[in-house]
Amino acid sequence: MGSYGVKTTVDKSWVDNFNKNGVRLCMAKATKDASGKDVFNVIALTRDKIAPNIDVEWTDEYAIEASTVAFNQG
Repeated sequence: MGSYGVKTTVDKSWVDNFNKNGVRLCMAKATKDASGKDVFNVIALTRDKIAPNIDVEWTDEYAIEASTVAFNQG
C-alpha cells in the first residue's frame, strides 16, 4: 500500500480572502471503478481556517471481503 504526501503553500492574499469568505479546501484522490469511471476519495479537508502552509500525508488502505450473499452499498 502506498504512502503519499503533499505540501501546499497558499499566497497570503488568498489565505485572507478564503478565510474572510468562509472558503474551505478539500483534497481528493481519484481511483477508477470497474467500468473505468473516476471515483474520488476525500483525503483531507479544512474545517475552520486555511493556513498558508498545508501538509497532507496519507496511506492507501484496502481490504478484500467475501460473502455468500450480495453486498449492499452503505
